[in-house]
Amino acid sequence: MKRTSTRAIMEKNSDTSRQGSEQTKGRKTWVCRRLVLSGKIVATLHPVIGPLYWEYFDNSDCNAPDSYGITEHIESAHIFKSGSYRSSFDSFLSNIFSDAYADIYTDEWNDESGEPEGNHLLTSLAEKAGSTPSEFMQWIVDATWVEYPAPPKVYFLADFNGHLGYRAEWSEQVSDALHWDQTVFESDDLDEQLARTLGELVPIECAEEIPTIRRELSSVNHPLMADVAYTMHRLDLVGLGVDKWSVNYKEIACTHAARAGIDYVRSGDYGPISPHIVGFPMLLNVFNMAASLKRYEVNKNNLM
Repeated sequence: MKRTSTRAIMEKNSDTSRQGSEQTKGRKTWVCRRLVLSGKIVATLHPVIGPLYWEYFDNSDCNAPDSYGITEHIESAHIFKSGSYRSSFDSFLSNIFSDAYADIYTDEWNDESGEPEGNHLLTSLAEKAGSTPSEFMQWIVDATWVEYPAPPKVYFLADFNGHLGYRAEWSEQVSDALHWDQTVFESDDLDEQLARTLGELVPIECAEEIPTIRRELSSVNHPLMADVAYTMHRLDLVGLGVDKWSVNYKEIACTHAARAGIDYVRSGDYGPISPHIVGFPMLLNVFNMAASLKRYEVNKNNLM
């Protein structure tokens, strides 16, 4: 039996609802949303431009290759689960470099300057940085990229049905969200049963509200954990029963060093830096980068 798309059903119901608006007046509309409150982004701080972030686009819905890039807009930064990029950190950065290379060097070359001409994103960022595209690409590769807390974000269930194999499609726009009425909470319809498991059902009028999250200082001794993980990396040691190829201790060390830098600023931004960090130039570099990003965020919020 041919299955009608969930969105088509919702649109049909919406039309019926408009026709009987007097009967449905005052009825509450519900949407399904997901809140991402503990995601991570990967960031660095450019001395001229300011913060830059990793960006990623899944183009599978249009049968095109995924695209990778750099953005100066935190709202466009790709959100990871903590540490989920670690196993592919180098490959992700390599993809960014490859896409940037293709983006820049597909344009015509200026014979006098030896640089490409064009208005692509990386070209415009290079102009903001006061460098050539080639110099800026090298800076991207050499920069210290750190894990940083992502701002809270909300996604709305836009479609899912048998034709999609019940793969949910999510949108950042509430205008794209599927609508339900109160019966969604008791319905035996397969789509509505699944909707109740995919996210939080909320009234549409408050769907875009994000609760205020107060991030407490961590009880974890991040400098010590960074030191331990980096020592494991340097000495090529592994924990009991742990396959050394399944754990990237260097990236774990960098994650803890970044958290140490953020907590240092949040706790007052003064006093000596832990010797667990200072003793290793790589950890100190990551610590300083994360602290600089936090200071930038604090100063920006103070000016708003």
